[in-house]
Amino acid sequence: MKICAHFIITVSIILFLGGCNSYSKLLKSDDYDLKYQKAQEFYNEKEYYKAFTLLDELMTVYNGTNKAENIYWLISWCDYHLKDYRLAATRFDIFYKRYPLSTHREEALFMKAMSNYKNSPDISLDQSDTKNAINDLQLFVDKFPQSTRVDSCNQLIESLLDKLEEKKYNFAYLYYNTSSYKAAIIAFDNLLEDFPDTKFKEKALFYQLSARYLLAQNSIASKKRERFQAVIESYTKFVDLYSSSTQLKKAEDYYLKAKDYMNQNRSKDGS
Repeated sequence: MKICAHFIITVSIILFLGGCNSYSKLLKSDDYDLKYQKAQEFYNEKEYYKAFTLLDELMTVYNGTNKAENIYWLISWCDYHLKDYRLAATRFDIFYKRYPLSTHREEALFMKAMSNYKNSPDISLDQSDTKNAINDLQLFVDKFPQSTRVDSCNQLIESLLDKLEEKKYNFAYLYYNTSSYKAAIIAFDNLLEDFPDTKFKEKALFYQLSARYLLAQNSIASKKRERFQAVIESYTKFVDLYSSSTQLKKAEDYYLKAKDYMNQNRSKDGS
């Protein structure tokens, strides 16, 4: 058994080294038709790095020929499979514009969008690529409204919008949590304007009310009345929408303290 195992390992190593040697010879070869054939074989066998290396050379060799379209199509897919999504998006975009009569044109625009979707980062990071993906997916829907891929695009758009929505909420709450109350109020306003039906609406309105109260409480005398009035208005909006909220008692506390301040200082302000 040990001899057999040793034989199998030895043969495997020989085959591996032989394969490497064969590929090295192929890279040095001037037989471009053979390279083109092998590049397609490597691609079909999912050996994308080997395929990419050959295709990258062949792009220049066959530029302007009837093979150029297929080479550019395959190398775009190699980038995608090798997870270089930024470059893949660029290549699929170029393919879409360069070959307007191609049978792959619809798929190229879709794959540009998919590449940017794959490049959408973690929610804690900058979301520029997420916005690009949304724009590209929407562009695909607009260009090919009858495509079978439209439903997938719409679902992906929704998932990306959910990410932007959560990002905006986290951003606003961070301001609140670090006692930057003026910035928090504005950030929660931006969230509610961009996503009027946000799943964070109750939380956003409550923390905005809380931020207004804490801002008013810590304001100089000349600004307190105006800011406590904003607390009252914020409370009214919150309670109209969420009269059964678990935060209702705390919200009422802010309201009553704001009303108390307004009543105590009515005569001082000449009201």
